[in-house]
Amino acid sequence: MQTYILRRVLNLIPVLFLISLGVFVLLRLVPADLAEIHAGLYGTEQDIEQLREQFGLDKPMLVTLAWPWEGEFAWPWEGKFWHTQYFEWLGSALQGDLGESAFPNKPQGVTAELLDRLPVTAELLILTLIFTIAFGIPIGIISAVWQNSPVDYLMRGGSILGLSVPAFWLATLVILIPSLIWSYAPPLGYVAFFDDPWANLRQFVPPALILSAGSAAVVMRLARSSLLEVLRNDYIRTARAKGLRERTVLFRHALKNSLIPVLTILSLQVATLLGGTVIIELVFDLRGIGLLTFLAILQRDYPVVQGVALYIAFIFVIVNLTVDIAYAWLDPRIRYG
Repeated sequence: MQTYILRRVLNLIPVLFLISLGVFVLLRLVPADLAEIHAGLYGTEQDIEQLREQFGLDKPMLVTLAWPWEGEFAWPWEGKFWHTQYFEWLGSALQGDLGESAFPNKPQGVTAELLDRLPVTAELLILTLIFTIAFGIPIGIISAVWQNSPVDYLMRGGSILGLSVPAFWLATLVILIPSLIWSYAPPLGYVAFFDDPWANLRQFVPPALILSAGSAAVVMRLARSSLLEVLRNDYIRTARAKGLRERTVLFRHALKNSLIPVLTILSLQVATLLGGTVIIELVFDLRGIGLLTFLAILQRDYPVVQGVALYIAFIFVIVNLTVDIAYAWLDPRIRYG
């Protein structure tokens, strides 16, 4: 197990490098660069060139290798090779500095901006996971135990409804209906939990419930089908033949093994939610990482987009590693060489 974990941690380096390189290049292939956006409609060529120099866009993007007849030829081991946009940004990122935003209304660095918005996204993630697990897994178990009964049909119909209804539509109803009927609206603007727990929960519980509707439906259907498959195995029939109570068979022998695919789905939900949910954050005025990413892409704010992409990639890799380790705990038959 230790060898496997070490190998996965080492694999983290090339994965993050390739992702950072891909995001860096793709951003600069989008028509219209950052200098032109800042210069505006009345910006002159001189203004654009000054802005390009200010943002470091006048430097080569990846390499400084030039044809011999066009100028000096630089080899990779020469210092000049590393004075490019990508390698200068990468060198700062390795030191924990993801750069500065290109817009004056964001005076703090990208790293500080991510750390400021992380509590919002993290709390939304935790509440969403709690609701997803609390609704999805128990309902999936009930549906599997009473297979093809009216309860099973009701649960499966509810899961289809949860998968079909868009989150933004539910969010609109959650805001409009209480406002029109009871003159109530959830508070806007982030309130820290330890500053005012009640106001914080009033703000975060509705969006968390909305986000968990689709996730709980997926978990419910997967938990049901996985549990039904496990209940048909030989060792379950053997446990029943030994006279064990149905509750013991279900919770001690069947449920643990059936949760492996459910854990995979939950891990994907964790990584996705940590990346942010743009529409829900926009509707409920939650200034999390998703909204930050959306605005940065619209404004061609290269440092912010690059920093967020690197952060999301890191989260995905860490979550996948954690889930792989949890597999061995859930099913002792799984071993990593």
